[in-house]
Amino acid sequence: MFIIKTSVSNKGFKNLRLKELIASGGAGKIFKTNFENLVAKIYITDKDKKLYENKVLSMLSKPPKGIDFNKKLPQLAWPVGAIYEKNKFQGFLMPEIDFKGTVSLERMLQKKMRKSVNLPEFYGYRISVAYNVAACILKLHNLGYYVIDFKPVNCRLNPKTMNISIIDCDGFSVLDDNKERHPSYQYTPEYIAPEAKNKKPEDLGLQQDNFCLAVIIFRLLNNGLHPFQSKIKSGKNLGTIQDLVNKEAYGYGVKISKKFGPAVQSIHEFFPKNIRELFDNAFTKRIRPTAREWVNILRDYADPSSGKLIKCEVVPEEHAHFGLGCGFCALLIKNKKTKSQPKKRSQSKTNNLSSLKVTLANKTPNINRSINKNNIAKLLELKSITIISRIPFYVWLILVIVNMFLIAVVETEVLN
Repeated sequence: MFIIKTSVSNKGFKNLRLKELIASGGAGKIFKTNFENLVAKIYITDKDKKLYENKVLSMLSKPPKGIDFNKKLPQLAWPVGAIYEKNKFQGFLMPEIDFKGTVSLERMLQKKMRKSVNLPEFYGYRISVAYNVAACILKLHNLGYYVIDFKPVNCRLNPKTMNISIIDCDGFSVLDDNKERHPSYQYTPEYIAPEAKNKKPEDLGLQQDNFCLAVIIFRLLNNGLHPFQSKIKSGKNLGTIQDLVNKEAYGYGVKISKKFGPAVQSIHEFFPKNIRELFDNAFTKRIRPTAREWVNILRDYADPSSGKLIKCEVVPEEHAHFGLGCGFCALLIKNKKTKSQPKKRSQSKTNNLSSLKVTLANKTPNINRSINKNNIAKLLELKSITIISRIPFYVWLILVIVNMFLIAVVETEVLN
């Protein structure tokens, strides 16, 4: 018979019964139980049972504030009861995360992934999610808890509320009431801070979390790109993304790097100065922003009533920007130019045409001045060139011939 010890809830847990197995990992197995909205994690080995007992009891005694453990959509899979059998620790009860009604945060990072699970494409949605991630981490840090193995796949997103649920909470680094820390035992490549490359997860703390939080926010705001997913200007292959992290190969700084450059799909240049500076601090200076700093910065951008995030006039249902121009529209134009890049000659012509369009726009207010041969000829020429850039070659050729004829007629009339 299982006995439940709890200090989180006054609800009595009696006659616990384990039902069907719903998940299994390296350390434990997750079972449905006879208690509504609660599941049980049972550790597999005696070693892990001894390793995790004091940590789970500490988590029971000091749950994060502002977390409702009885609601249907919990933010954390936090222990609500320790499970014992014959006075031996076996595992713990925790709120059941609704995996059917939530998606992995990893799915939010790129457009194809969002489309595959019907997540909204509007940019403001991703900013709100970034804010919610930071707010959730802030609650943990306020109690001295560190996630350590902090990555998108350990976060579940509720598409309706944009709330974040974090799983594998028993993997956190936990500080108990006696100021003894029960460490984390796992981390994941691509989310390991550069100074931690020769350290074990047990040795890491707040700065590891701050690094991971900055990486996740960067990816949410910048088309899923990892901040160390940089172009190597020397052309050398420097290895995996974690290798690039270890070499601090950051190519998105306010100050342009001589060694590293941004990936082509980046829109970082359209971020406001305060956000760019936070990213620079996180990835180049190691003065990493705290969760509170991110909450304070992102709050206004996540709040539609602030007016700080502006809908794009061209694609308002998807694009938004910070008042410095739409990075997504700029990227579309950039990609369009790149696709036509092999035709270098025509590309240069297009650039010339663009400058001529500007010239035409500047001259338009002065059309009513005294008309002479040169003015009429130039105006007709500029008008035809403006049209040229938008039409196929053969139509363009016909228009050029017609245009030359018209110019000749105009010249004749002016001379007469």
